[in-house]
Amino acid sequence: MAETVRRQHFIDPWSYFDYKDSFTQQNLGPTNPNIWPAGNLHPPFWVGHHWRRLQAYKLLDSYCRNSSREWLKDIREEDRRKRREYGDPDTIVESVLASLLGDDQSIIVEGAEGDDQDEDDPDAPITQTAAQKQFDMLMDWAQKEQLKLKMVECERAAVKLGDGVYVLGWDPKKKRPRLHVYDPGFYFPVLAQDFGDDFPERVAVAWEFRERDESGEEGTFVRKISWWLDDIQGYDENNVPVPDLYYDNAVLQENEEFDPDQGKILRKYPWNDESVPVTCYMTDATWKVEDIHKKVDDFDEKNAMFQVDEDGNTIHNLDLQIDFIPVIHMPNFVALQEHYSRSILATILQIEDDLIATDTDLQAASATTGTPPIAVSGSNLPKDERGQVVTYGPGTVFETGEGKMEALNTSENLNALIKYDEHLLSRLSVNARIPESLLGRVKPNEVPSGIALTLSFSPHSSMIREMRMVRAAKYELMLKMVSRFFMADGQLDSLAAAHLVFGSYLPADKQEASTLVTSLLNGTHPSISLETAVKILMAAGFPIDDAVEEVSRIREEDFAAANLLLDATGDIALVRKRLDVGPPPLAITPPGITDPNNPTPAPTIDPTTGLPLPPGGRQGPPVPAPAPKPPNPEKIPKPTAKPRPIQ
Repeated sequence: MAETVRRQHFIDPWSYFDYKDSFTQQNLGPTNPNIWPAGNLHPPFWVGHHWRRLQAYKLLDSYCRNSSREWLKDIREEDRRKRREYGDPDTIVESVLASLLGDDQSIIVEGAEGDDQDEDDPDAPITQTAAQKQFDMLMDWAQKEQLKLKMVECERAAVKLGDGVYVLGWDPKKKRPRLHVYDPGFYFPVLAQDFGDDFPERVAVAWEFRERDESGEEGTFVRKISWWLDDIQGYDENNVPVPDLYYDNAVLQENEEFDPDQGKILRKYPWNDESVPVTCYMTDATWKVEDIHKKVDDFDEKNAMFQVDEDGNTIHNLDLQIDFIPVIHMPNFVALQEHYSRSILATILQIEDDLIATDTDLQAASATTGTPPIAVSGSNLPKDERGQVVTYGPGTVFETGEGKMEALNTSENLNALIKYDEHLLSRLSVNARIPESLLGRVKPNEVPSGIALTLSFSPHSSMIREMRMVRAAKYELMLKMVSRFFMADGQLDSLAAAHLVFGSYLPADKQEASTLVTSLLNGTHPSISLETAVKILMAAGFPIDDAVEEVSRIREEDFAAANLLLDATGDIALVRKRLDVGPPPLAITPPGITDPNNPTPAPTIDPTTGLPLPPGGRQGPPVPAPAPKPPNPEKIPKPTAKPRPIQ
């Protein structure tokens, strides 16, 4: 009698996958826990307690690559190959990713509003504020490091697998921090029992690869890069570490001092007000798999092969001269207590399995609908050399004599499967909190009004708000780390808060937005300001780059409003300023007319010259007017006809 193995159920971020026998460890191989299950579906043995997390990553990735059939147990290879997977999970991931990132992403630095100009001395050179300098530096860094492309790569992993990982590192040649994206399956933090929402004090990224060793034999290796926070190590004049009991004799840097009360070396970082005894260390090493006898958190450095940087320095306990670990973990949803988050696919995998099964049945049913089974009675059909009835195709003729032949109609079964498939897709949209319009299931002529479409986005919007709320803090942390790297290199003198803002993703109805703005602005008493109206149009997708500039252009062309302003104030200068046409030009007022805005009498015009007379009238004797010249008789026109007498 076979021994019954009792299943264990774990409550963790990956309990969604326990319905699959191939996911749980105890059903994958021998029951002896000392023997690790073998096979390419399983993580390597050295990952330790991270096994379930990495197993979940592999399972989720296989769904997005249309290869989840590889996880089926007790199935014939022929049936495995017939499974139909049409990419529904990947469509879910890409739709959520597009909403998460929005139309665009922008960096904002608090206080960076522009350059300063000395009002007392307009000719003085324009000085750049510290916040504006930081903003320009971050924008230049984002462009050179291709931040937007790396965001897509990391966020796709976070949405699909539940977690994403960024790593920063200073490049002394490029004089800027480099940004790297790692697969979350390479991420191994050391979390304390009372971890809570604090950052881990030790983090590593590790992965397997195959390579030829020095002898030319191909083998499997594990590379592990570790970062951790620890007390500052003291060194003597020969750069040799000294025991902490003799730190008072250590050679200190300019920004370091020894604290005898703590018995530690304190370091003043440019971004801190006080000196701290902490620094970040880094080790980069490689092991042969056969030399690994412990789990990833406790690799034995005795068998390690340490990496060397471009300057020839061994990367082993390397002091990075910073007081933070330059690794940013990007959870998909809020996960302060569990640290690891869940995939967007976690709650809908069973619906995906049913869709795959239904699509497979649909494909088989469509074959019988196109070439339905035929029942023949009262006649013998031809057979092949193996004695099998010959199947039919286009142009096939059967001779039945007095018999009967009838084709079976299987289209009703096909229609039933199609309706069931539609039901599953509709439920998939509801459970994934993704509107059917985002999944391409709503035809353009069936799209409702913009307001109705926006209301259908409510569940999706709440989900995106939570996802963006998590990322707001993470990207603020990343930009803070990048700015600190620049400060450590002396390129920045101060640090302001920097944020990354995602653009809009909601669909908009331009016609309804235009009608709404028109109705709110019209009338004697408008319900909204012109600035708010322009922002509504921008949110609806109108091509407006800057709301302030657009408002200024509208006011410059609004002559009706300018006339109302003139009637209300009588101030021509104010009206001309609103229209941005400058001050009025100098004009010559005719005699006897006085400018109502200028009490000074208008100058008298000299009739002989047409020029204004100086104050006091024309000086000197009067100039007589020239006598009229007699007409030239040669130029007097002669009559062309004789005058007629009056009748």
